[in-house]
Amino acid sequence: MVNKNFKAMLVSETENKEYKREIVKRHIDDLPEGEVLINVKYSSLNYKDA
Repeated sequence: MVNKNFKAMLVSETENKEYKREIVKRHIDDLPEGEVLINVKYSSLNYKDA
């Protein structure tokens, strides 16, 4: 059985043109219809790519 909830890193731009990063809980039903769903156990972000 697939867990219907997951954690996501949400990056948004503020009115001050700064970027806000936060970890949020989401539900699978929040995803766009017809998209591919993959299970990722580990991931990273290279600071040079940001």
